[in-house]
Amino acid sequence: EIASCLVGSEMCIRDRLSMLADEPGYVHINPADAAARTVKDEDLVWVSSRRGKVITRAKLDERINKGAVYMTYQWWIGKCNDLTMHVTDPLSGTPEDKYSACEVHCIDDQVWAERHMQSLYSAMKDRLAAEAAPQNVAPAAQ
Repeated sequence: EIASCLVGSEMCIRDRLSMLADEPGYVHINPADAAARTVKDEDLVWVSSRRGKVITRAKLDERINKGAVYMTYQWWIGKCNDLTMHVTDPLSGTPEDKYSACEVHCIDDQVWAERHMQSLYSAMKDRLAAEAAPQNVAPAAQ
């Protein structure tokens, strides 16, 4: 859907990506598991493991087995790779980023959670801008 952009369309790929720019990743969770944790669809939640904790958005999904979750990983904020161990299988070299034990916790104050997530994005953007600033030098006169 994001990759397609019809000529004359009011919303092209840039607009679609812009809508997602400040959104965290998703944790797909079985509705029964979500209900047991008082998590509603689109709520911001904490997902934690022994390695760390991330804020992400919940997506209730009947396709997910009870007791398991699926998380997005190609995201700035709320990606599962922040929760997994970065080791590889000694025979195949396959990263073990594919699975990890984790727990999903509801965040009772969703207003605070939305503000917290936005502050994470603001801090990240400021850091990236500061890192890129030295590259914004005018070319030397010839």
